[in-house]
Amino acid sequence: MGYILKDSTDDSDIENVTFLYNVVPGVSKRSYGINVAALAGISKEILLEAQKVSLIVELQRKIESYNPRMLLWNIPLVL
Repeated sequence: MGYILKDSTDDSDIENVTFLYNVVPGVSKRSYGINVAALAGISKEILLEAQKVSLIVELQRKIESYNPRMLLWNIPLVL
């Protein structure tokens, strides 16, 4: 699905996403579930908590996929 991503117009930390509802080739590199929840009227407090949890899960996955052998090649861990 295509989308347009804009900065928030208010004090919200949640991005403003306009879904274009057309199928485009490829895979989205991230989820827009929090944006859909905002469109559904979920409270800002819950959205911000969901955003925190999402970031923690993303960082945990990067850490879990970290391979110590990369140290032998001086490849930095990118978080």
